[in-house]
Amino acid sequence: MGCKKGKCHRQALLAQFCYEHQKLECCMRKIRKNAEELCKILDSMPPKKEKEKENKK
Repeated sequence: MGCKKGKCHRQALLAQFCYEHQKLECCMRKIRKNAEELCKILDSMPPKKEKEKENKK
């Protein structure tokens, strides 16, 4: 026997929500990975020498 119309509708909504959430999680994972790589690059750069510029003025 088939399920009631309301129950099938809720299951379809839940499946759609899970699918969209999974896509969002995939995008967020890529963003977090890129942010971590950017932080590593910025940390490896030498610090800015602002004090020397101020002393020259």
